[in-house]
Amino acid sequence: MTATVQDETADDGAKQPGGKHQAGADSLTPPSADCTLGRGRADARQFGIARTTADGDRVDLPSLVAEAEQMGGITPGQAALLVVHHAALQAVLRYGSRNLQSRHIDDMRSGNLVCALAITEPDVSGSNLRGLTSKAVRDGDDWVMSGAKSAITGAPLAAFFVTLIPFIVEGGVALTAVLVPSDSPGVTIQPPEDMYGLWSVPISGVRYEDVRIQSWQILGKVGSGVDVIGDSLLVGRICAGAISLGVLKRGAQLMYRFASRRQVSTGRLADDPVFQRRISRITAEIAAVEALLSTITTEFEVPQEIALALKVASSEFAHRATDDAMQTLGWRGYMEASGVAELMRDVRFLRIGEGPSEALLTELGSRLAAHDDTIYDWIADRDPSSDATSRLRETVSELTAESSTGLFCDLGWFGVWAILDAVVPRGSAASALIENAWHLARVSVAARPATGSDFLQSIPNFADSVGTLDEFLSCHATEIDPTLHPTRGKASQGEPLVGPEAPGWQETVHDLVYAQIARTPDAIALRDASGHRITYAELGEHADALANRLRAQGVRNGDVVGVFLSRDARMAIAAIAVLRVGAVLLMLNPAHPTRRVRDMIADADVGCIVADEQTRALLPANAPELIIADGSGEPGPVISRSDPRGPPTAKFRSPTCWNALARGCKSQRR
Repeated sequence: MTATVQDETADDGAKQPGGKHQAGADSLTPPSADCTLGRGRADARQFGIARTTADGDRVDLPSLVAEAEQMGGITPGQAALLVVHHAALQAVLRYGSRNLQSRHIDDMRSGNLVCALAITEPDVSGSNLRGLTSKAVRDGDDWVMSGAKSAITGAPLAAFFVTLIPFIVEGGVALTAVLVPSDSPGVTIQPPEDMYGLWSVPISGVRYEDVRIQSWQILGKVGSGVDVIGDSLLVGRICAGAISLGVLKRGAQLMYRFASRRQVSTGRLADDPVFQRRISRITAEIAAVEALLSTITTEFEVPQEIALALKVASSEFAHRATDDAMQTLGWRGYMEASGVAELMRDVRFLRIGEGPSEALLTELGSRLAAHDDTIYDWIADRDPSSDATSRLRETVSELTAESSTGLFCDLGWFGVWAILDAVVPRGSAASALIENAWHLARVSVAARPATGSDFLQSIPNFADSVGTLDEFLSCHATEIDPTLHPTRGKASQGEPLVGPEAPGWQETVHDLVYAQIARTPDAIALRDASGHRITYAELGEHADALANRLRAQGVRNGDVVGVFLSRDARMAIAAIAVLRVGAVLLMLNPAHPTRRVRDMIADADVGCIVADEQTRALLPANAPELIIADGSGEPGPVISRSDPRGPPTAKFRSPTCWNALARGCKSQRR
């Protein structure tokens, strides 16, 4: 393999890992960042020795977390490389075929072969998996993959890439995880990017041009890629918390040593009230992160929501701590010699990598708004006597009753504080920190002014005083990012998810569903959060039954039917039934404010609404005629053949300004 790690010897005689890209004169890394992995440690503690459980079926989180924390306090970039290797290894250990593992797992465990994650694409963030434009098409027994991935940590060192690729299958797209050797024909690793931080680790993109994928390279099954990558991201996010914890502790050390020796006009800096407030906050944040991290690492299964909360809180705390450290040290902090500048640059990445904080908080908040009980159950299991769950429920209920989806990010923060509150000791400084943060967040949300659109008129005028953006970019970048390039226009955007292999216009959404029902009637079609499953055959029967009831209710082609149900199997059944009768589907969210739901119903001229006994109570007064989804119906024949060019769904362009008229639009059925 092209990225086999070599052994080299440090000045002190200890072994250290080598590779194709090392810090020094021949790399992009400045000499100050030449802090190599494994220096001064025994061979068994080098990067190459993977931390796996005794059974060898997964990564050993406790030992990996301890190592990541220690390395995070030295060089976060190298710690990130360690974590990425183990995150990718987790996918291979848990989902790799016997053939794959017999070929490569020993070399991966020993560190002779290094792995990397390849998810993000040049024009698509890793948090938008549905927007991936790379693809793999069937070719005999194999698949042929093409596309590009970007921002891959350690790409030039990697022997393998764990890659998420949309497989073009009959009827659509199946997101699939595959293991791609870096020396496969058609794989091109791009030169390392010139980054703001992470100078000790090469980060670059990779291009796939007609790369052949055999069955042994598929991790899990075709279509299970989100679950596979989810396991890898879980490891990465937990370890991001460990790296951040190391940075927090190092920042506190630097601040206190400097402040204890620095004399200012009022005396010793360490006695200054501003400094003491800062260092007290940082140590409380350290205690909170440490408590959550130690709780997580003792559990066999960790919910994604908890890992999201840890990653967000720890990375935000660490970034603020490095800023405080630089401010405390003054101009000395701004110099490379103190080490603060490198910590600040490197830890900034943790707020972006493994999912940007805003995206993760929004995801967390949306789950709370949708009445997902995962966080509540986790908190109750850890601290049954805590009032955190009831307080969180009250806050979520209050904010979602009168506010729009724009508060999902804020709801995510309330979820983070509630999770931390469940693991810190009562009466501790960490507990007081969380309580204060909770109240400040409530005040901030209540006092926040409404977001307007004045900036749309203001921004073009800024060029009068600072010049055009194109002038700035041409002076500061040898190669302008394609997204910022002045020639980028609408023609290069909005690429279809599945490309030219997408189903033709003659296929409607429900046609595709019923075709799958005919192919695999006994396969599992839906599984909701409670574990309830229904087969494709049952899906068709339920959808036909509801479709007949809709037709009996007088619903005809082109009528707008609202579906006002929680995110479970009934919502999918109702959506298919509405399309089945040729009606226009309008999805209504029970978590949205009543006023927004009322205005959407009025603007779309909804004729009837499918609800259940729980959601009907949330509907506005004078809502159209109801069809209760809990009722029964008899399966029947196909009700209506829809025109694929007709509108299947009504969509609203502005989720926050629902008083505007004529903002609804209809899309085609194909």
